[in-house]
Amino acid sequence: MAPLGPLTTNRLTVRLDPERAARIEYWATENPLKIKSYNQLIQEALDEYLDRHTVSPTHDSMTIKVPQKVREKLHDLQEDGYGNIDQIVSEAILQHSTSKYREEKDYQFLRNEVNTISNRRKMLFSDYGSD
Repeated sequence: MAPLGPLTTNRLTVRLDPERAARIEYWATENPLKIKSYNQLIQEALDEYLDRHTVSPTHDSMTIKVPQKVREKLHDLQEDGYGNIDQIVSEAILQHSTSKYREEKDYQFLRNEVNTISNRRKMLFSDYGSD
């Protein structure tokens, strides 16, 4: 495949093989409210592909709203030598998410145990009262 040259226009011609064209035609007839044109469909597919396969400069950035009192405490921690604010916040989020993950795993484990006990009880007493 030859390397792409510079794009000098906003128009891009896409040639599809018959199988892909038929699949797009079928998808567009099944989803008429979501899609306005084939160009929009291809543009959205390309955007999704680019989002999955390219790293943007803001990929590692997250917007977090911090209350004023918490912001003051973060600045105090930074001034006391506990690291920069990004490091303090990321460590706090990591610890919190790890504890939530452990809680979720513990909950799932207990839920599975309860289901197992319930199923065994049903097996043991399935004919109870049938006499």
